[in-house]
Amino acid sequence: MTEIVRKKKCYMKNMGSMMKQMMEMRSKAKAIEKELSSLEVSGISKNKLVTCIVDGKFTIKSLDISNELIEKKDKELIEKSIKEALSSAINDAQKEAAAKLSGAGLNLPGLM
Repeated sequence: MTEIVRKKKCYMKNMGSMMKQMMEMRSKAKAIEKELSSLEVSGISKNKLVTCIVDGKFTIKSLDISNELIEKKDKELIEKSIKEALSSAINDAQKEAAAKLSGAGLNLPGLM
């Protein structure tokens, strides 16, 4: 067997192995994506008057603003409370997503 043929066989073997790894990673990623869709994380404002729930894909599922906060009619306080609850929920969802991804060997920068 010539050297070129031997190298070509080795290359093809490596390509097959790489394709198999890619398919496994893709399968893991799809399973995790499904898991993240069903994950729900809540965030609560510091004054405990706003609660926000997001899923593992950072989509807002619900936002609850207490009547007490609405009755105060303080626009800045309402905005601040919503921002705190949203930030808390998104940060926790990012941590959960990063943990699930790294547990599956799929570390993505920007999630931790």
